[in-house]
Amino acid sequence: MHASGHHLDDRGNRPGTILLVGHDEGFLRTLQILLEDEGYDALLVGGTVPPSRRALGDDGRIALIVLDLPADAATGVDAALAPLRGLGPVVVITAFPGRFAHAIADGAFRVVPKPLDPATFLACLDDVLRGAEA
Repeated sequence: MHASGHHLDDRGNRPGTILLVGHDEGFLRTLQILLEDEGYDALLVGGTVPPSRRALGDDGRIALIVLDLPADAATGVDAALAPLRGLGPVVVITAFPGRFAHAIADGAFRVVPKPLDPATFLACLDDVLRGAEA
């Protein structure tokens, strides 16, 4: 990973945009800063899914989606994942261990627990990106 410039995959290509989805704008902005500091293109879309392709930048490619699941128990995992299906691999972030298995069963590629450890989170994203490229 690069502290400046754009993150490149193993073949020297930019992997596309990482979408940040959820309703906790402060948390998502923190993730955006972390990702951009690591050289990724990150776009905070909040609860607006799917975003317009024009908002995705140069090539409109989605590398992966990070979904911060809401604490609201009324919002099921499936309902949160449904609008994201087909856009790219989804990494779910949640503070509720009971949602881990549901998220995977409902189509999430990986689940990352809160409180979030930045190094673990970045390693997870790298693993997902390498898997998505294969």
